[in-house]
Amino acid sequence: MLHFYSFKYPKILFPLLVFIFGFTMNSQDSVTYQDIFIRIYNQDGKKIAKGKLVSVNDSTLFLNLNGQRKTVPLASITTIKTKRSGGNNVAVGAGIGTVVFGVIGAISLGNDPFWNDSSLGAGLGAIAGAPAGAIAGAIVASYKKKKIYSINGNTENLKLFANDYVK
Repeated sequence: MLHFYSFKYPKILFPLLVFIFGFTMNSQDSVTYQDIFIRIYNQDGKKIAKGKLVSVNDSTLFLNLNGQRKTVPLASITTIKTKRSGGNNVAVGAGIGTVVFGVIGAISLGNDPFWNDSSLGAGLGAIAGAPAGAIAGAIVASYKKKKIYSINGNTENLKLFANDYVK
């Protein structure tokens, strides 16, 4: 019969601890970056890539856009701009303004005893809402703190950029 006191703790304890703690040890230093959207431009000023920053090493920048990973070599990077362009805010504002004002117009004219036409109200509201939303989007875009990094294929400049966004 096996007794509890006859069990050899030291013989099983050390391999068990090595097994448990072995999974948590990692020989590589993992760097996590902030959730930042960037746009990358070449020497001609043409946008060559965009997406969320995943990782950076001495020769490559890795992005993720809609679940697809994009690799950008350092030699092709001239400029990195953070955040989305101002046109994105204008377009989103216009879309939101169109929908919100369209719904308000449909409700307003749908309950009016004289007009009683919710589709006309929706159309008029959408026509008024699109420019109002676009103006609101432009105002929001002007307050965004965008940064522009000049990389010019230089490893040190890329490291400076990467260090600004390490969590």
